[in-house]
Amino acid sequence: MDDVPWQRALEEMSAKPYEERRFVTPDGDRYIGEAVFFSDAMHPLVGRIGSGEMQTVDLNDGHIEDLRLDGNRGFVDITTICFLEHRNIIGVMGSSQASPRATAIQRWMNACGLAAEEIALWPVISQDVWTKLQNAKAVHNFEFTFRPNPAFMPPDSSSIFGFKQAGDRYPDHRITWKVEVPKRGQATSRARGHRRLQEDAMHFMSELGYLIDPSGIERARALQRLTQ
Repeated sequence: MDDVPWQRALEEMSAKPYEERRFVTPDGDRYIGEAVFFSDAMHPLVGRIGSGEMQTVDLNDGHIEDLRLDGNRGFVDITTICFLEHRNIIGVMGSSQASPRATAIQRWMNACGLAAEEIALWPVISQDVWTKLQNAKAVHNFEFTFRPNPAFMPPDSSSIFGFKQAGDRYPDHRITWKVEVPKRGQATSRARGHRRLQEDAMHFMSELGYLIDPSGIERARALQRLTQ
């Protein structure tokens, strides 16, 4: 998308009432955000409103009890976002494992109308990685690990690796796929396999990279040989 004047967008968002700065997922997860001023710039805070109770311990006698808050208050797990000065790039830092991740932040941005068009968050993939894949003479093997998540499962057409079938059969497992071209065999067959693996790795990076932790893909790697 075209570069967005994010500081102005955050200033406008900070003036919105509470109802326009929150959204609720179909599963009932509640998110709220606001913009704060720090170090000469506006930064959004996106929080996931907790549904469970927190406990405290008395360090004198070891007694554990529920933590009670006065008034209509609740607990929230926060992710701090920083818009970098160049282009549409952000940095994120969560306060805990339950803090909002990329998918939730993307939904919150669109729910509160932070930009005039739909926002999609993608990981910043090093140009060096793209260059190596594009210039590879051979990709010998390609593997990745993911955890099935029905809420974020890509469509069947997204990959040759059958996400949906694996997710339906092993919904609570960590799954690793690995495709490897044998070192022995006909040279033409190996060359065809190397070429297809290179194409699939590029397709994976461009189409499924946004699923990297926590909503699906946990890691991906390829063993390749570069041209001289």
